[in-house]
Amino acid sequence: MKEASKDEQIDFVNQVKELDKACRGGVKDYIKRAKVLLSNSAKKMNSFHDYKIEVPFDILQVKVWDDEFYELEKLGFNGVKNSIFRLMAGGLSERLGFNGIKIVYKQNYWL
Repeated sequence: MKEASKDEQIDFVNQVKELDKACRGGVKDYIKRAKVLLSNSAKKMNSFHDYKIEVPFDILQVKVWDDEFYELEKLGFNGVKNSIFRLMAGGLSERLGFNGIKIVYKQNYWL
């Protein structure tokens, strides 16, 4: 394996500095959380065992293919026609301190 050039080393240090600023608790906490999660995974521990799955009751329920469905579909298409959504692959970013799905949304994105 070849040794990294001086510029590559500087780039690496700068990336680590940026990561340290971006992560909750910095790189030190990131590594600490990662070790706990990897250890729990190796022990087949489920970090969601305390959660209970429930069906939400306050959501709008529409029958597919009825008039209201088509009206809402038109509204939706008009609202997102100049938008882009990206769902990020991978875990839930527990190591970064974020416990939700990663959705990137940009309105008025011109392709």
